[in-house]
Amino acid sequence: MTQQTNSEIQSSTIKIDIDVFQLIVAEKQSLEKSDNEALRRLFLLDHPSKMGDGSLTTKGVELPEGRQLNMEYNGNKNFGKVVQGELSVEGRNDNSPSQAAVARTKAGEKTRLNG
Repeated sequence: MTQQTNSEIQSSTIKIDIDVFQLIVAEKQSLEKSDNEALRRLFLLDHPSKMGDGSLTTKGVELPEGRQLNMEYNGNKNFGKVVQGELSVEGRNDNSPSQAAVARTKAGEKTRLNG
């Protein structure tokens, strides 16, 4: 199990029974997914983690500090950058690319992000 304390990541071992193990395996959805991703979904933790190094981790994907992202919606192009664990787009900071995309639709409606 990983804990984040004062921007440090610490590891410890926890004992679980076979039922809990099977639930985690079933939730992983594929062998490439991590136990952490499965547990975040099971505990309904859809908000991303902010790492101590300035990177942003969301839905199991780590975006390093300085990573540039772009989105096009209805012909409008938006550009953002990971800064101190958040996605900064045109002066607004969001906790995930999805949150940034929703904020840029006409009425804040949900969008589908492909790629």
